[in-house]
Amino acid sequence: MSVQDHIAALVIAIVLPLLGYYGFQRMVVRVRQGIPIDRTSMYRRTIVTNWLATGVLAWLWVTADRGAAQLGLVGSTKPGLYLAAGICIAAVALLLLQLRSLVRANAAVLQRIAGELGRLRLIVPHTKPELRLFFLVAITAGVVEELFWRGFLFWYLEQSLPRATAAILITVGFGLAHAYQGWRNVPKITLVGAAFTLLYLLSGSLWPSVVLHAAVDIIQGQTAFEVLRRGGDQTSGHP
Repeated sequence: MSVQDHIAALVIAIVLPLLGYYGFQRMVVRVRQGIPIDRTSMYRRTIVTNWLATGVLAWLWVTADRGAAQLGLVGSTKPGLYLAAGICIAAVALLLLQLRSLVRANAAVLQRIAGELGRLRLIVPHTKPELRLFFLVAITAGVVEELFWRGFLFWYLEQSLPRATAAILITVGFGLAHAYQGWRNVPKITLVGAAFTLLYLLSGSLWPSVVLHAAVDIIQGQTAFEVLRRGGDQTSGHP
């Protein structure tokens, strides 16, 4: 491994999560001061910065003369690929059924769920134009976060650690990287990250976890939109 690899690992695992956490705290302060949130601009910045970071990582990877297979970006012949695909389909079907049930719920239930969003209502889509752009954010997160965590960081840690240890560290780190969503949500996000890691280990390919990650984020964005549209308000609110 090179110095660039160590720097990239530090940036992905430590720097970017800290920037996201403190950036979210600053946004909370601005909202409390009465400054409105421009979610459209926020979503666009998120998409652009994530793909720029991906471009830098890709450039470092190619210049080190490494292949896509080391990042799990090629097809797999492992029998577990079919099991991983089945898990993806089942998980997406379950999430869609939950969404369908939710949108049919009465106003009281929707209002309660809207209240449970807490500070997350600051960043979830409130309008249809925001929702459409959020879908692009979700797809970006599915590709970029999986490439960073299950792709690069898995490869990085496996250079010096057993695979099981690397899987545990990546899963825990992924959960902590989303602490900006609230510490009470970290255990749930860690479990979701464990599912993504399991898909990668089963299939030997990054694509099942990419697909499921993007699908989860898309459905969660749609769910939050429906909850706020039918049970909450259309404003940013206060955290």
